[in-house]
Amino acid sequence: ALCFAVFSRRGCCDWIAMTPGGGRCLGKSARDRFRGRGLPHYGTPLLVGILVLAACTGTTRAQGGPDDNEVDRSNTTVDNEVERSNATAESDRSSKEPNCFVPPKPGPCNGKLFRYYFHWGVGQCFRYEYSGCGGTGNNFRSKQKCMRTCWPMNYHMYCRSPVDQGPCQSWSVRFYYSAEKHYCFPFYYSGCGGNMNNFRSEQECRAICIAE
Repeated sequence: ALCFAVFSRRGCCDWIAMTPGGGRCLGKSARDRFRGRGLPHYGTPLLVGILVLAACTGTTRAQGGPDDNEVDRSNTTVDNEVERSNATAESDRSSKEPNCFVPPKPGPCNGKLFRYYFHWGVGQCFRYEYSGCGGTGNNFRSKQKCMRTCWPMNYHMYCRSPVDQGPCQSWSVRFYYSAEKHYCFPFYYSGCGGNMNNFRSEQECRAICIAE
């Protein structure tokens, strides 16, 4: 279930509301529904910051709901897509197909497995405890698989950029990932500049760039 960018600056989406600016969507009041969009208890159009399509999620109202002129109505092709999103929202939440934009769920079983989920608002994958059954498609066995699936461009910047010490003189030991040797190596970082292939510890480097 995917939707196009239609949003309110004061709305917020349930599971990424914890991250300022993480996502914005239409509220539930009649004033906030543009041509029937954003119905209560259904998926609402979510704007994602890098302008990719995201899954429609539940919505909570922010205080002092948005005025009519705060709703971006530039994309009129969203209606049919949102109708399909509303009809399939619940089934998508329980789908085991990879889905980076639904909240993770532990599932109903009794197992204790460590898995990873992607948090769009932060642009990172985090570990959580999975029961062994059920749950959603935002469930990956390794942090590397999670990053590669959900944010391949970000993974490339972290793990495929060449080592870069930067131009300053405040030296400290950092680690970088060598895509050629599939290993994390130490290097001296100058304290400024460089790129994202720069980790404070070997463990951090391995967690992001090397499959577990």
